[in-house]
Amino acid sequence: IPTWAGIDNICYWFWVLQVNTTWFSNTANGYTALSNNTSWYNNSAFWHTTLTNNLTGLQNTAIGSHALQANINWNNNTSLGVESMQSNINGSDNTITWYRANVSNTNWSSNSIYGFSAWQGLTSWNNNSAFGSNTDFINPTGSNQLNIANIIFGNWLTGNAGAPLGNVG
Repeated sequence: IPTWAGIDNICYWFWVLQVNTTWFSNTANGYTALSNNTSWYNNSAFWHTTLTNNLTGLQNTAIGSHALQANINWNNNTSLGVESMQSNINGSDNTITWYRANVSNTNWSSNSIYGFSAWQGLTSWNNNSAFGSNTDFINPTGSNQLNIANIIFGNWLTGNAGAPLGNVG
């Protein structure tokens, strides 16, 4: 029996929404999905062990086995793919897709990652984009970087479309 206090939650499967307090409007579908979490709302977890060990996270979507599995203090993230964003701490506003994309990272926000095994084991970076399998960056703690299929790279990208700044090559 779940030991939670919440309203408007939808649960399907075994051991979902266990040991949770003060949260509402969550959807959990899959073995242990959203099972050990406190103080969060508007999350969706689909597949087994998704969003399993998270605290104070809100408005996250995890689809795929082990997606967003062991994350703390994450908000507004979308993780689509088996083991995508599996063990991450302190990050928000990220979009991660594909198998094992961005598996173990800390302290990063506002990133877009699309590709098999892209961006694994990086720390302290923001506003980066990677497209393609096994993409990585020259500076593992840098921000404002771009990698397209390990062919086109950019760094120190700032400004806007009307006045771009940075290096692309």
